[in-house]
Amino acid sequence: MKNIMQWSVFLIISIGLIAGSVDVSADDDVFGIRIEQRALDVLLLASARMLEVREATDAEQVFSIKAKLVVADVFQSDEFAELFPTMMFQMRMEFFKAYPDMVRVNLTSNLGELQFLVTGSEALAILPEDGVFARVNIPQLLPEALIFPEDDGGLFTLLNLIGGIPYGSLFGVTDDGDGSDDTTDVEYVEELGPDDLRAIIAYRGKDVTAGGIVHVVTIASVVNNQYIKVLVLEDTLDLYQISIEDERGTEAFLVLDEVNIGPVLPAETFTLDTSGLTEVDEDEFLTLVLLSMAAATTVDTPIAADLYASSHKVAQTGMITIHTDGFDMQDMEYELICEVEYMATGGSWAPLTVIEYAGLAPLGHWNAIFAPDETTELGTYSFRVRYTNSLGNTSEWLEAMDIVTVMPAPPRVAQTIPVMGERDVPISTDISVIFSKPMNKATVERGFTLNSRSGRVVSGSFTWEENTLIFSPSVELSYESTYLVRVDGESLDTDGIGLDGNFDSVSDGIPYDDYVWSFTTTAAVPTLTFAPMKQTIYKEDKLDVKIMAKHVTDMYKFSFKVVFDPAILEVETVDRDFFKLWKPRPKLVENADLWSEPVIDNRAGAVTIACDATRDDGVSGTGYIATISFRAVGLGTKSIGFSEVSMSDYNGQSIDVELDIVQVQVIEFHLRDTNHDGVVDILDFVDMASEESDESQAAPSANRPALRQNFPNPFNPETWIPYQLDRPSFVNIRIYRSTGEIIRTLDLGYRDPGFYVDRTKAAHWDGTDDTGQIVSSGIYFYTIQAGEFAATRKMIVAR
Repeated sequence: MKNIMQWSVFLIISIGLIAGSVDVSADDDVFGIRIEQRALDVLLLASARMLEVREATDAEQVFSIKAKLVVADVFQSDEFAELFPTMMFQMRMEFFKAYPDMVRVNLTSNLGELQFLVTGSEALAILPEDGVFARVNIPQLLPEALIFPEDDGGLFTLLNLIGGIPYGSLFGVTDDGDGSDDTTDVEYVEELGPDDLRAIIAYRGKDVTAGGIVHVVTIASVVNNQYIKVLVLEDTLDLYQISIEDERGTEAFLVLDEVNIGPVLPAETFTLDTSGLTEVDEDEFLTLVLLSMAAATTVDTPIAADLYASSHKVAQTGMITIHTDGFDMQDMEYELICEVEYMATGGSWAPLTVIEYAGLAPLGHWNAIFAPDETTELGTYSFRVRYTNSLGNTSEWLEAMDIVTVMPAPPRVAQTIPVMGERDVPISTDISVIFSKPMNKATVERGFTLNSRSGRVVSGSFTWEENTLIFSPSVELSYESTYLVRVDGESLDTDGIGLDGNFDSVSDGIPYDDYVWSFTTTAAVPTLTFAPMKQTIYKEDKLDVKIMAKHVTDMYKFSFKVVFDPAILEVETVDRDFFKLWKPRPKLVENADLWSEPVIDNRAGAVTIACDATRDDGVSGTGYIATISFRAVGLGTKSIGFSEVSMSDYNGQSIDVELDIVQVQVIEFHLRDTNHDGVVDILDFVDMASEESDESQAAPSANRPALRQNFPNPFNPETWIPYQLDRPSFVNIRIYRSTGEIIRTLDLGYRDPGFYVDRTKAAHWDGTDDTGQIVSSGIYFYTIQAGEFAATRKMIVAR
């Protein structure tokens, strides 16, 4: 592909490209190139490091190059094609820099030797074997016979990718045609539109090489299946390797062997002895270079070019791929015999048996599988590769030492209930996670979450059965809803090894090893129901029963009767709700809430409720329809239910609904009926004795907070609620019906420590709810919240 001179130009261009990217903004199209931010960050850091090396007073850089030369890819002239057969070569390039602007380059390979000395004013080149030297302009040494085709198959892919930039600008010198130098190259960049994008520069993560951990950046051609891979060492940010690849496989490698800054380089390093040599002009010098290459002895044994692992960590039960590249002149690469071996630290070499050819002719790429089992020794492992062709010629071993670490097998999720993507899951389901190993329960419970699609966290409790975690939600899940379950990557087994949630055999923690799955609950059944579902009241008290439609879709028209026992209850009022308040709100409400007048028949024990139109297109979801106010006129336990139910959508299609009932118990009021069961018996005395015992044990003390019994109790119409505080707090007292419905909140504000127990300081309740209505007789509960202190007591309203 390239002669020696071209290799030197390629190296300078490569460095120039990276260094020249400093002013490029991420995601911009610059010279036909789109750059990802992470790739830009890495290239900028590598560029800064290169600049540091190049600007150092004394610096030395050593590169090695391995390549296969396919002449037809580069040379247009038949004369050159005949002169240079396909060949392989290896080369060592040494760069020495001394202050202020002296650079020495030595190129040594099987194709010959070449030396350069570049100063601020001239460049001197020597062919020692031919005994000649020349004063040269490096860019002009490229022969006219070399072409850079659009579909080239070699290193000049790089030049194609940055199309529009002349050679001069790459070397920091351009020619305006007037004989003057101009360091501004903007005028030399062709105009490129969006369709002219030539390359995408992307960050590919990290990899492990013989030189250590590297960042991987690729420069991919949009036009051709070709890309350049740039590896930058993570620790030093030195450029480590550039490889050129296309659809046929890896074609060439440039590897940075070492970088040294200081000590002071010897003066003789920057002296080229031309005594005894013949000076020739540039054209003659180039001709001698090409003739020297044509006459050189090429490599006749395979070349092991590269060796690296797909991951630097693997579990005992995991698997990684060992990648290797090789060249050969005798055979097609897939005909080579590839041998890959591995060795534990302090052990001996052993072969890997599963090796597959993965490249495309004429260049070779092989994959070998390294799959340790539970008996494999833990620790670091080295690998090596060599190739043998059909003539029996064998390459040298290429070794990559200590590049893979074998770790204990991490825990995994073996099974979940529900399974991933399961549908029609009951809303009262428990979540089970079965692990492959015994787990550290605290870390698993800490890392477990169950979320609804909206992001609401579902609370619950945990139990364990051996390696199985069982999570029981504290509330029923919503119907026809998708839930996301997560066990995060910081969950540990009993040996302290993190979860392998993505099954790559490596514990990488959050978020890489989070194990996430989802399920969907069963669809809800449309239902007509009541709230509350159970109620106990005293005779002559009032009872409000709300009628609800749950989980309906496009409910447009309905009618039904609410039936009850007229010997126990009678209806006083019916308050209808507003469908225009259901969510989502309608844009137009003119046709909403077309109610028929409710019909109350207390003699028959029925209330007829009907609506001819809820709103355009109907309503969906769950909401209130109406509220019926009953008065208890007799004693006993009876149900309130539905009959003659008809419900349809806007098109007249019937909606089938399930029907609920509400149980109502009407009892006589007794002051001593403290457990609210309708009779005064021994259970009420036990209940009162328990309260008195609690009260007697709660001796006043400023050292602890307390909620004390209200007084008077029973009461009508008002009462006082005493309490005491041991520290300053914001105090709230809430009052609840026996059904659990909150009816009044007393916000007492900020209070200092002390006793609030008499009528001047205790909380006062006037016996009304938050709407100002006087509450009926019965048992109520009150709670206090003061900082972290909370307590609950019972009181009785006697009208």
